Amino acid sequence: MAKFLGFGVDIFSTDLNGKNYPYEMYIYEVYSDRLTLPVQDWCMSEDDMEIVTGMKIEELNGLSDNQIAKIIAENSNPYGIVGSDSEHPFVCDFYSSGINHYSDVKPCEL
Repeated sequence: MAKFLGFGVDIFSTDLNGKNYPYEMYIYEVYSDRLTLPVQDWCMSEDDMEIVTGMKIEELNGLSDNQIAKIIAENSNPYGIVGSDSEHPFVCDFYSSGINHYSDVKPCEL
């Protein structure tokens, strides 16, 4: 049986939710056989993005979704990220871009 390795973070820009929530973020479990299972997702505003990245939205606008996912994963340590509960904080050691939408995208470990 595959071993649980930790949590991953995935983020992508979207127009599906309108201008108020232009980003979607997913947290997923990562296993040793490279299986990923979704745990939770959020529709995020620009203010949310500034909180989880620690950067201003003007700085983020020039970055790719993959770069932003890595920043969020790096900033999650050791406290967990926005939306996590105190009992089971999502401290992310992995990041990707589009893992929920493209089968050939694999998580990258920090």
